[in-house]
Amino acid sequence: MNQPLRPGSPPTQNKATRGDVRFLITTALAIVVIGCSIAAILWVVTGRSGDPKGDSKKTTVFSAGEAKALETQIEEGGPVFFADVLAGSKGFWLDSENGKLVALSVNAPGKKDCSVRWRGSIGNYVDCDKVNYKSIQLLRFESNIATTGNEKGLFIVDLRRSLPPIEAPPR
Repeated sequence: MNQPLRPGSPPTQNKATRGDVRFLITTALAIVVIGCSIAAILWVVTGRSGDPKGDSKKTTVFSAGEAKALETQIEEGGPVFFADVLAGSKGFWLDSENGKLVALSVNAPGKKDCSVRWRGSIGNYVDCDKVNYKSIQLLRFESNIATTGNEKGLFIVDLRRSLPPIEAPPR
């Protein structure tokens, strides 16, 4: 401890004792351990997807919205694109075939890393190689309009269930 200054006397200096050094090192290590523990807990908690039972339905079934409103939107402006709707899942095009809503895969049939996009000017989908597709030539996801419960009237897309095209795609 510093002694109070007296007129004409030099101040005294404190020297750290072994106990002080141990205390500082122990405190620093404790802070590092606590910080790492908190980081590990956050990583585990935020890194889990779905529920602990492994129910993948919650992360792969998507409500695109009110079916009647979506039908009107498609009639007025063409297909609607849903990009990566559930973070890490598949995106899809929402279109209408013979008055029925369908969820179409963005992946061109039989092509790896090749997506289709809607070209309103020609009324078709076009892939990365500029091949034209009608909606019936694209892969699709199982979907329906809910008829009961809280989801009644909503268009539901099951991204777990991919269905083949109705018509063979162009080669």
